[in-house]
Amino acid sequence: RFSELDFINNFNVNELDLAWIYNSDKKKNIQCNPIIINGIIYTPAGDHIVALNGYNGLEIWKSKKFDSTLAKRGLTYWEGDNDNNPRIIFSSEKNLVSIDARDGKLIKNFGNNGVVRTGINILAPVIYDNKIIIATHNHKIEVYNLFNGKIEWSLNFREKKYKRVGGVSYNFSGGIPWGGISADLIRGIVRSEEHTSELQSHLNLVCRLLL
Repeated sequence: RFSELDFINNFNVNELDLAWIYNSDKKKNIQCNPIIINGIIYTPAGDHIVALNGYNGLEIWKSKKFDSTLAKRGLTYWEGDNDNNPRIIFSSEKNLVSIDARDGKLIKNFGNNGVVRTGINILAPVIYDNKIIIATHNHKIEVYNLFNGKIEWSLNFREKKYKRVGGVSYNFSGGIPWGGISADLIRGIVRSEEHTSELQSHLNLVCRLLL
């Protein structure tokens, strides 16, 4: 990917050598980029989130075990404030999870011991004005309080349409958020891209958060 680094360039890149390797406890693919804050790498690894020393690869902490869908599309870092430690926030399919970035422990006063039940979601959440915003496969934008995990509001952006096929009822409303979600922190607007498999097209969903 594009980089503005100037001390590594096309004249000396062939001189790079392996610095270290960190092996997770399971051979599972990682479908998101790690995030790096102050020299610490945060990434899913197997069924856990881990924090690694970016200089030597040593494990600083490992979270409790989660489902294999944890942080499927990425992690979100919140820098903390005068009363709260920095946090790592991510989705684990039907759950929104908040852990302490300093030790990997669940934030006890967030939802039910660090976990909030949500609609199905694999995308990295975004944070705006002490709110956590996610786009779910249930065709919703859901907004939660950053500190206690309580839902503040939700928006259903597609009507459900059901058909019966072979005696079984299916939801054919189509379209799920797949490509990520971004936020304009100045104007208070979040944008999500919904992939509609039936039409092989995309619907851009823009939602103003100043509610």
